[in-house]
Amino acid sequence: MFWIPMLVAGAMSAGQSAMANKEQVAKAKQQNKAREKVDLRNLADAAQQVGSLGMLAGEYRRQATETRIAAQREVGKARGTAEAQAGAAGIKGASVDAVFQDLDREFSEADVAIDRDLENKQYNLGEQLRTLQLSTANGLMGQINPQAGLKNPLMDGLMTMGNMYANSYFKFGASGGSNG
Repeated sequence: MFWIPMLVAGAMSAGQSAMANKEQVAKAKQQNKAREKVDLRNLADAAQQVGSLGMLAGEYRRQATETRIAAQREVGKARGTAEAQAGAAGIKGASVDAVFQDLDREFSEADVAIDRDLENKQYNLGEQLRTLQLSTANGLMGQINPQAGLKNPLMDGLMTMGNMYANSYFKFGASGGSNG
């Protein structure tokens, strides 16, 4: 007779643990769906920002190319003007070559400045991209393991039965012993 209440209490404890586990798994799955929506929205925003940075990088390269072409055009005009003036004046030789060398030097300096400006802009875009990656990674919520922290219903039932047995043993066993 003593075993029946113990078995019933163990079964009830196991059933309660199983129901609590089921609720915890359902709650974790629901939270995971909400977290996934937030993560997908964050990733979509980050992808859009990466696309914008890529477009900006292309624009910077286009501007550098246009600036370089404009500088080449100006040097070409200046060479043509200098050559025409030197020819009209009958000047030849080292002085004309010196003017051309000055024009070439100025173009080289402008070319280096264009390259430096483009490098700086690209470096800044790279830093913005790294910052975006870090903030996106830190903003991701991730998923909750629905199985984490679940109780084993069988163990809960056995522990309840063991506790009842131990309580009854100490209550009855220690005082109800033999008189010698």
